[in-house]
Amino acid sequence: MARAHPDLYSIKRHGTNIRDCEAEPIRTPGCIQSHGVLLALRRGDLTILQISENSETLIGVRPSDVLGQSVETVLDGPEVAKLRDVLGRETVERNPVYVFTTRPKVGGVALDACVHTIDGVALLEFEPTERTAQWPPPDYYSLVKKTAARLQAAPDLASFCAYAASEVRTVTGLDRVMIYRFHPDASGEVFAEASRDDLPSWKGLRYPAHDIPKVARDIFKKLTIRPVQNAAGPLAELVPLANPDTGAALDLTYCALRGASVMYTEYLANMGVAASLTMPILRDGELWGLVACHHATPKVFSFQLRAAAEFVAHLVSLELKAVEDRENFAYIQRMDTMHLALVSRAAASSDLASMVDGAPALADGIECGGAAVFHRDRWWSVGRTPAAPVLQEFGEWLRNRYSAQSKRSLFLQLTSSAPNIRARRNSRTLRAAFWPCPSRAAAATSLSGFGPRSRSS
Repeated sequence: MARAHPDLYSIKRHGTNIRDCEAEPIRTPGCIQSHGVLLALRRGDLTILQISENSETLIGVRPSDVLGQSVETVLDGPEVAKLRDVLGRETVERNPVYVFTTRPKVGGVALDACVHTIDGVALLEFEPTERTAQWPPPDYYSLVKKTAARLQAAPDLASFCAYAASEVRTVTGLDRVMIYRFHPDASGEVFAEASRDDLPSWKGLRYPAHDIPKVARDIFKKLTIRPVQNAAGPLAELVPLANPDTGAALDLTYCALRGASVMYTEYLANMGVAASLTMPILRDGELWGLVACHHATPKVFSFQLRAAAEFVAHLVSLELKAVEDRENFAYIQRMDTMHLALVSRAAASSDLASMVDGAPALADGIECGGAAVFHRDRWWSVGRTPAAPVLQEFGEWLRNRYSAQSKRSLFLQLTSSAPNIRARRNSRTLRAAFWPCPSRAAAATSLSGFGPRSRSS
């Protein structure tokens, strides 16, 4: 038996002492949500290495009676055979898979069993099932099929996210479903939502980066779903707290039962939320946002419901790039059409500076807060634009990077590649659309639109 690490953590013992979100070991919390039971089995021989302290309540066995014993002391023969078959045939490494539904040997309720492996350990989770309370279950297949069709038909990102929120709420029946979008500085906003009619809207609300700390954002790159059925509910500690084979804390990253931190449950309580269900939205492998679901009362998230919600979130991730590309293509087409109209008008008046006046004006077609034209060695501007010295520097930067003969519209995000410009904007990212516009009257004439709009480039 390996010696236990002296710094083992348990939410029940140490959770109230944590003051820094980034310092909390959320992958190894030492506890699970007590509506279920967890067994940690040695992968090779299925010996029970650890078990949650509430095992007698749900599966009728005390930890002291089964630790160090075969899983056969808990499961019957057919269940053990099914478990071995799943472990040998399915892809279960860091990937929870449903195994069977069992009724404990000593009374209790019917339980769904799921298993996955990590670091040489098989984690077997038991949770009360809905199969006896509601059978047949809801037709999640039809719901998800309809969802896929709506998402694929969405014309733009706003509609896409609104559909996504609405469909997840239909599948889950939760009080509020939000599409939470991260910004480059790790802050975020509620980009879309679907909720009960009597709830106030949170759409458009912005949250600082520390509301979802980096350690939590990183874990959402690995997870497909994170359920918390009762934020105010009790926790069950693992017995023993360390894996006796390694002396290390048990990694519960992929467990549906993983205990929630005190800071997170207090955060939910402050918002009047009793249960939460969260799924990541990934774009090119990076965390774009979250599907964040809240409910005012504790909620049972059955395996079937979680699987349906998880699949919808996976569809959102798969379709996200496509809808952003569609929206950006349509936007570029509108800008190019406006560009041609403005150039034609300027040609008729023999004055490119007219682009910032009259109708249509440069700012009308590019959805921006301000626009500027560089013509005859000076900038002509309308609306909110950087100060003249910054515009001058911006023009020099553009001329050094792009050919004045290019006919394509370009989206630019001025960050590290234009540090001086970014610094003068008080560290806010400056986005711009730029069109080179060759002219006989000037060696280099360009049209630029500036604004806070967060469009992908």
